[in-house]
Amino acid sequence: MGVLPFGLGTPFSLSRATPHGHSGITTQPYAMIRLQRSIRPRNGKNIEAVAWAKEVAEYLNTHYTVGQIEVYTERFGDLGAIHWVMDFRDLNALDSLSQQLRKDDAYNALIRRGDALTVDGSVRDIVLTLM
Repeated sequence: MGVLPFGLGTPFSLSRATPHGHSGITTQPYAMIRLQRSIRPRNGKNIEAVAWAKEVAEYLNTHYTVGQIEVYTERFGDLGAIHWVMDFRDLNALDSLSQQLRKDDAYNALIRRGDALTVDGSVRDIVLTLM
């Protein structure tokens, strides 16, 4: 099985100040749930896999009313692993968009393109709860 579809929550109005890099404090949407999905690129496919991961994020950011999805790569640990990170107000928001994405033919075609770029069985989801 290749890369599985995933969903993002919808915008919400509660905000809180959170640290943001070295630039000080920025206002971020208040989210209770964070989904981190990771994949491993096939040998020799790292550049193409990163470009594809960014394309998936861009598709979601432009076709759905969601919070910003971001793409990361590991610098320590599992070098080369690619991560999508996204925030949701609750598990229902995650589930709702996931259901919508299952019906989105263009999105699913884009996801299937990742099968040739990623290691089978390397998809790993971590769902975090804000404490």
